[in-house]
Amino acid sequence: MKRLLVLIAVFVAGVINTPVAEANPTCTITTQFSSTQATDDGTNWIVLVAPKMTASCTSAWYVTFTAQCFDGGAWAQCVTNQLCVPPSCTTGWTVGSSHTYNETTGTPAGFTGYWDNGDGLTSSRPVCAYKWRIREAFRRKSDDFLITTALSPDSTVTC
Repeated sequence: MKRLLVLIAVFVAGVINTPVAEANPTCTITTQFSSTQATDDGTNWIVLVAPKMTASCTSAWYVTFTAQCFDGGAWAQCVTNQLCVPPSCTTGWTVGSSHTYNETTGTPAGFTGYWDNGDGLTSSRPVCAYKWRIREAFRRKSDDFLITTALSPDSTVTC
């Protein structure tokens, strides 16, 4: 019984000491990617989001990027791999911090902003025959709680 009371006290203390921002996190996107593009020359394909996105969240956070195509009348994840750039996906960004993902400059280091032949295409080719968009999933780092999602603009069919 004593252990139970100690556990309850520890739990209550943790709940009371949890900052509101952590309990009800939000994210703000101040700059959204302005374009999504898809090209396919018959040998190589690429889906690209550009040029940059800037966001901040009220909790420790990270963001993953998923390429989606409009296939069979619905949006679907059409590439297996997601982009998540360290340190965001390994240690997370700090509470309230603002970060820019820039395809042109490769910021943060290692952010490419694109998917290509090695990323596990699950739709048929050519990729330029589909509309594409990028789903951005913002998550709280401590427990992977989904804070919010955002979408890049749809690409236009280019072939």
